[in-house]
Amino acid sequence: MKVSLLNSDTIHRIQKKWLLLSLFLFCKPTQAQTWTALPDFPGSKRDDGVAFVLGGKAYCGTGLNEGFAETGDFFAFDPVSEVWEPATGLPEGAERQYACAWTIRGVAYVFGGVRGSTYLNELWSWSPGDPHWTRRADLPASGRSGMGCALVGEEVYVWGGKTAQSEALAELWRYDPSADQWYRETDAPFAGRWRMVMGPWDHQGFWIGLGRDSLGNFPTSVWGYAPAWGWSSLPDFPGTGRTHAAVVQVGRVGVVMGGRQNLSVLLDDVWSFDPQTSNWERLTPTLPLTRSGAMGFAFGSHVYWATGLDSALQRTRSLWTLDLGVVLPSPEGLSSVRLYPNPAQDYFIVEWPAHSNFCAEPCTLTLYTLQGQIVSSQSLDSYATRIACPSLSPGVYLAVLQTDFGRRVWRVVKGY
Repeated sequence: MKVSLLNSDTIHRIQKKWLLLSLFLFCKPTQAQTWTALPDFPGSKRDDGVAFVLGGKAYCGTGLNEGFAETGDFFAFDPVSEVWEPATGLPEGAERQYACAWTIRGVAYVFGGVRGSTYLNELWSWSPGDPHWTRRADLPASGRSGMGCALVGEEVYVWGGKTAQSEALAELWRYDPSADQWYRETDAPFAGRWRMVMGPWDHQGFWIGLGRDSLGNFPTSVWGYAPAWGWSSLPDFPGTGRTHAAVVQVGRVGVVMGGRQNLSVLLDDVWSFDPQTSNWERLTPTLPLTRSGAMGFAFGSHVYWATGLDSALQRTRSLWTLDLGVVLPSPEGLSSVRLYPNPAQDYFIVEWPAHSNFCAEPCTLTLYTLQGQIVSSQSLDSYATRIACPSLSPGVYLAVLQTDFGRRVWRVVKGY
């Protein structure tokens, strides 16, 4: 491999420029434990939409707008530039409220919800670059809204929700994207719930909490499920029971924000739940505003919530963020990820250690010039991914690994 040599002055300038650019792009100064307002969601004011993270961006859409009409549009938020842009929306006639969404290996899915008085069992999928959403296999059961979903390995589990016939379901379904097929699993041994919170449990299963049952109660009991051993009871949520809370995943920890008991009791508290230790912790500060039915997402230790219903019962477009890194456990793995060879000529490899807790959703590696321009971006869906770069101009670049629980940056040299 032939690599040009750089003199000491050039190296010094590159190091200084790389440091300043890294600080600007990835270490923006924020006050610890302070919520920060970001640019508003550019769509109509709404609540009860969905959000998912894919390719280093958050996609927010669907929900009920100010005119009490369901929506199907989506907008993408870039956490680096803090800019929104239009994204591919659901087709006309597929608008909805109270859906759920997930991503698996670079593909986003939106399931269920309600449109008018029609409860939906539709499943749609989309990948960045696709001109439209694709209809997948319908759930072979009644349409439903307000259910929860969580990834377990390469499959997703959907639980609970509400149908035209039932106020709260206890049904558990599993979806296999490789076969595009649904399977009925063992129903919960407790009363069904609507608009609960749900999150993954260390890639082995999932946990469920809060919500409203068919009698109008707001249970605080928490349950876990794993295919290997079934249902099990976990410690109760120590706060106020609620529906319409936003839940996001930060590493192995679920973060629950806001919600409501009814239209006169909206909440602003923030909680974390670690399913490995079964520990609930109330976090500070509280949300800057009470909010119900917001869309939540996370990048690294930064949590975000957008839109929702405020205390005046008005739908909103605001977006807020908070860095919780100082109060949540730090997931292992990023420090041991390797990028080689460096310098590179035609390719380099990003490799996770075999024992690492590699995230189920693909990570993304993005190459930037030292001026901050994106050169390429690629999803990483295996423990070792080869990144081809034969046409890349010789020089120095920043390689940014973005995962669902953190970010790592390398300086990469492309040889002549």
